[in-house]
Parts: sequence; C-alpha cells; structure tokens
Amino acid sequence: MSQDFYENAPSKPTTHGGAAFYRMSRLTKLLDVGRSTLYEWIKAGRFPSPVKLGPKAVGFRAEDVHAWIAAREVA
Repeated sequence: MSQDFYENAPSKPTTHGGAAFYRMSRLTKLLDVGRSTLYEWIKAGRFPSPVKLGPKAVGFRAEDVHAWIAAREVA
C-alpha cells in the first residue's frame, strides 16, 4: 500500500498481544499536538505513560487514552 494510504487512514489504535495501543504518530494526529508537548504532559503526570511494546517500540494503551479524553470532556 502507498504511503498516502497510511497518512490518510483514520486514527485507529493498533493491536499488540490482544490489547489496543496508539503509536506516537497516530496519537499526535488524534490529539493534534506535537511529540514534545505530549512528552511534557507525560513528565508532568498529566497524560498516561507509554508502554514498551518491543525493543524499539512504545505505545499508549487505547483505554487509557480514551479515559483521558473523556475526563477532559467532563471537566
């Protein structure tokens, strides 16, 4: 598939070991923030920490991200 397909794909979580995760590139598009902003939020404890998926891969649990979004909508 072409790179264009991946750039225009909806921001869906990927699965790993049966659980759903957002990779950094999808998450920054979904939240419309940059990587540095996201890492600042994590460091400050304002966003869920990533989970190591492999030697060079991290992901963010989709359920944690969705709960964070829901909590912001209520506030």
